[in-house]
Amino acid sequence: MFSHWAIELSEDDLLILIQRDLQAKVRTEYYRLVKRRKAGTLTDAEYEKLITLTNQVEIAHAERMKYVIALAKLRGVPLEQIILDLGFQKKIAG
Repeated sequence: MFSHWAIELSEDDLLILIQRDLQAKVRTEYYRLVKRRKAGTLTDAEYEKLITLTNQVEIAHAERMKYVIALAKLRGVPLEQIILDLGFQKKIAG
């Protein structure tokens, strides 16, 4: 289930991969559309775009979590401890 290659990465490599973020343009558009959705002013086209961007956000988060899990295994600590150590907070609110 877990990719063996991720365990072979160094701690520095894992931290770099964990800190990667969505492109600013994607993130900005995502938040703009979320705000319009909450206000009830999304067009049908914007709604479709929001679905696409939400999928991108979720895929990026899942990828990041693979590296977080690998870091926990590398350090020999529980996942919850790594999440606390990294100061993760809910960055994307839908």
